[in-house]
Amino acid sequence: MIFEFMKKHRKEFKIEKMAKVLGVSRSGYYKYINKKESFTEKENRELAASIKRIHEQNKKVYGSPRIHAVLKKQGKKCSRKRVAKIMKQNGIRAKTQKKWKATSRSVIDQSKVAPNLIKQNFVAGEKNTVWVSDITYIKTNEGWLYASAILDI
Repeated sequence: MIFEFMKKHRKEFKIEKMAKVLGVSRSGYYKYINKKESFTEKENRELAASIKRIHEQNKKVYGSPRIHAVLKKQGKKCSRKRVAKIMKQNGIRAKTQKKWKATSRSVIDQSKVAPNLIKQNFVAGEKNTVWVSDITYIKTNEGWLYASAILDI
């Protein structure tokens, strides 16, 4: 903002000269300098402090929806969009967590892997001679859920 620039450089240059060069009035500059903080500005400053505190308490992973919910529980009245705007103005961003992804090129200790005895031959002559199994896990709100299947080919 122009007036902030003028305020920063007021010891180097005369206000009258800067106002003329920047195309603003001196009275506008002095009005800006002497302006009192509005109720909304004060509220936003206090809200920004609360948002920063909540964000840091939650390992910087909370975004505006979660922070808004915490503020609401604390009895502070504000909209989620206002929280998002204040976060953006103050450079507060939620850290995104990378999803774990397995690939076929994962490094596996071969000494711990059972040998492949059927070599993709899924035909068995009689019952109880060839069994196959698999296990997977699924992330839920309550933690990890493990699912396993065992089949007699």
